[in-house]
Amino acid sequence: MVPFSVNRFRSFLILLFISTAILLAGFVYKNYEKLPGSVTMDFNKDGVDIGIKNFRLVDEGDGKRRWELEAEQAMLMSQDTTKLKDFKVTFFQPGKKNVLLKADAGIVKNGKKVMEATGNVVVVNDDYKLESNKLHCESDTKIVTTDDFVRITGKNFKVTGKGMVSDLNKEEMEILENVEMTIYPRNND
Repeated sequence: MVPFSVNRFRSFLILLFISTAILLAGFVYKNYEKLPGSVTMDFNKDGVDIGIKNFRLVDEGDGKRRWELEAEQAMLMSQDTTKLKDFKVTFFQPGKKNVLLKADAGIVKNGKKVMEATGNVVVVNDDYKLESNKLHCESDTKIVTTDDFVRITGKNFKVTGKGMVSDLNKEEMEILENVEMTIYPRNND
């Protein structure tokens, strides 16, 4: 039996600490681009809130990216709800143009696959730009709605109104009230 030695135990702990530090440094170096900017935890009366700065999340299916979310900050409020600050989502659509949604803030209800975007909401692709103060998006049904003012502009048109329902599956959109449309003549360049 080997007698217990404090010096041997210290040496073992130092060796273990150095080995762990080297492994951790190697992991961080290899995965630096994938790591969040910082993580904060706040304990409050409702439980634990976790905040991640420079948040990035990619959804993939069948080997293809479906969407990519980037936010200045993401705060996990519960198992099912995440708050976003200054975020953008890029939707990748096979055979179609990508769509970018940006907003000042948002709430994602993970279990229901619902997102609420608020404050300077912009949805844009190569053909049009939609602006509003808030949008409600349901992932399963692909229905996008708002009861706020909406402005949609394209290369030769502008539509404004209050309230909107859009069915992305059918590629249909309805402006509900106070609809005004302007069509500009095309330039034959």
